[in-house]
Amino acid sequence: MNFADRVIQFNKELTYTGGPLPNGIRIMNPAVESNIVFFDPGASGRKPKEIVAALAQKGVRMGTSYGGMIRAVTHLDVSADDVEAAAVAFARVLAPART
Repeated sequence: MNFADRVIQFNKELTYTGGPLPNGIRIMNPAVESNIVFFDPGASGRKPKEIVAALAQKGVRMGTSYGGMIRAVTHLDVSADDVEAAAVAFARVLAPART
C-alpha cells in the first residue's frame, strides 16, 4: 500500500472512529483530506499543553499547534487499532475528574 492509499484508508478510519468528541472538543478540519487533524480543545476548559502531556502519558503522541489547537498526524505505521486507541485515550484524558 502506498502513502496515498494509506491516507485514504486513514480518512475512512477517522470517519468511522469519529462522532461526538468528549467535552466539546471540535475537529477543526472535519472534511479531512490529509493525514493531519486539528482539534480545538477550547470548550473543554483545559490547556492544549496539559492535554498533550496527559496523552503522552498514555502513549499517544500529539502536539500543540497555532491558535490553541492540538495536532494529530498519522503515517504508514498507524493502524486502525492505533487510531481507536488514540480516540479512547483522548476520551479518558478529557473525562471529568471523579471526586
